[in-house]
Amino acid sequence: RGLLEETLVVFLTDFGRTPKINNNAGRDHYPAVYSMALAGGGIKGGQVYGSSDANGTKPKDNPCTPGDFHATALTAMGINPSVELTDQFDRPFQICIGSPLPLFYDLRFMMKFGMALMLLLTSGLFAAEELDNLAVIRQAGGRVRTVAGGIEVSFHLGDRQVSADALSLVADLPNVVTLNLKRTNINNNDLRHISQMHSLKKLHLELTKIDDRAIRYLSGLKKLQYLNLFGTSVSDVGLKELHSNRGLTHLYVWQSKITSEGIREIQLHLPELKVVAGVDLDTIQVPDPNVPEKKPTSMLKFVASSNLSDAPQSRGGENIEVIFANKTEKTVKIVWIGYDGKPKVYGQIAAGASRTQNSYENNTWLITTLDDKPLGYFVCGPVRALAVISD
Repeated sequence: RGLLEETLVVFLTDFGRTPKINNNAGRDHYPAVYSMALAGGGIKGGQVYGSSDANGTKPKDNPCTPGDFHATALTAMGINPSVELTDQFDRPFQICIGSPLPLFYDLRFMMKFGMALMLLLTSGLFAAEELDNLAVIRQAGGRVRTVAGGIEVSFHLGDRQVSADALSLVADLPNVVTLNLKRTNINNNDLRHISQMHSLKKLHLELTKIDDRAIRYLSGLKKLQYLNLFGTSVSDVGLKELHSNRGLTHLYVWQSKITSEGIREIQLHLPELKVVAGVDLDTIQVPDPNVPEKKPTSMLKFVASSNLSDAPQSRGGENIEVIFANKTEKTVKIVWIGYDGKPKVYGQIAAGASRTQNSYENNTWLITTLDDKPLGYFVCGPVRALAVISD
């Protein structure tokens, strides 16, 4: 039925095994080198990618990282592995730190899902001189791939040692829309090459050693929309250089030297600019563990029953808490009735004691004696509630 073409089947384990037998005539966990098998999802069958040394102690050819595997799986599912999500502080995080492996059937499939480095090298999109530049960029630890609207060049996944010459070659490439220099060794003067990248829309400079002197090279980038200065030494002085960057919509300045006054000033010039300054961790209030927790305002109904079959199987819903209070004179068991209707003992509550239990709306909790005789059950509601067990 052709289902394998749209299904990725993966066989792998959490660890490899040590090449040598241990003292117990077995093998231990070994993360340094191991294998996996892929099928479907556009993966070409019958190929072997990579190899280990003769003793199986380390990778030899084409080593693959867990991030590369994740990127390959995402690509097979049609998800761009370079997509970024933001956390609760609005900081961007790439969903996958890795590159897809060249395992797919053809270049059309690769282009469809963004795996286009080989296509770029063979399709005539670059002149001969630009192909040479690409080769040097790759040798310098750079990764090149197609993204929406152009190409992306990243140096943050290798050894992060980027030379001025490598940046010069990047600047000579056509239509670079994203450049990622996060955590690299670049300095202020290196960024002079970026001033020529007029197609650039997204620039990562976070956790580099640049300061205000570097920002003047960005003032002429009229298409720049996203700039990340997290963890740099850029201050309000450097921020003034960006007042004329009308296309800038997102600016990240957390843990830099930029102040709230500098942010207000640039937003006067660029009213549509969203600036993320992070959060002052010293102002976060940690809940006092000694403060008594508030009593629930809702109470669950206890349905008395001596038949296990009367307790309905659990259904899903919102995450809530149940505070079980044993008002009887005997120890009882609390038993969760699973989504398959099967009981599972969660614990015991002594006479006069209570227990706070994580649960979900529409979950069923059976109460039994220590010899498993059912006494009755509770069905959770949508809010935190008290469940009183009484005679």
